[in-house]
Amino acid sequence: MAITPNSSRNHTFQRGPHSSSHASRYNQRNLAETVLQRLIDQRGRNTTVQDFNVIKRLPFEQAFEYIESNDFRIDNKIYHQLIRSIRKIDQVAIDYLNCFLQNTPTTIKEQCIKNSYFYSSIIGHGKKNINFFPIAKKAFEDAKRNRFADVVTYNAFIDAAGKNGEFREAKDAFEEAKRNRFANVVTYNAFINAAGKNGEFREAKDAFEEAKRNSFANVVTYTSFIDAAGK
Repeated sequence: MAITPNSSRNHTFQRGPHSSSHASRYNQRNLAETVLQRLIDQRGRNTTVQDFNVIKRLPFEQAFEYIESNDFRIDNKIYHQLIRSIRKIDQVAIDYLNCFLQNTPTTIKEQCIKNSYFYSSIIGHGKKNINFFPIAKKAFEDAKRNRFADVVTYNAFIDAAGKNGEFREAKDAFEEAKRNRFANVVTYNAFINAAGKNGEFREAKDAFEEAKRNSFANVVTYTSFIDAAGK
């Protein structure tokens, strides 16, 4: 993907953002380029609270069209909201994320992503949509390569993997989080939940005992283990 700052793009919108019948105007490549271009350029007006609330209620592509038609600047807050706006059946947004993660040069990503929240937002969708888990895994690996992985990123991935029946992925991330000193009480809780959901009681018990030894056990840890034991 070739993206250069300050290139001009003009779009004519034929429908309002609240249209009930909305056909996609983009393929995955030009949507990715257009979103990223606005993020890099940082051009446009700041959004008001009212505008932000409108964006929050719209699916990904319609939210972006609303931003473009009103010439709003895409700051990190708006970008993160776009990611959070992805719906389970939002194939346009899923295609966009695939394109972003696979094709965007690292130098461009460094301009777009300021912290781990971007990756955690993507990974978090993996626990809501089984078809989204491959993208969640790509985002997790990308976060590690670009040194954006932190305790929140690991916890989100362990949770997503467990809820998608990918226990080995959850186990590997759990062990890696401990080696990298990213593990906390939420990490243990997420892993115990993942083990319980996937019928891995011995793994849940070992993590529970380890959490107690390391002073990482709280009321959620006990509840998660009791739930795992009962399955």
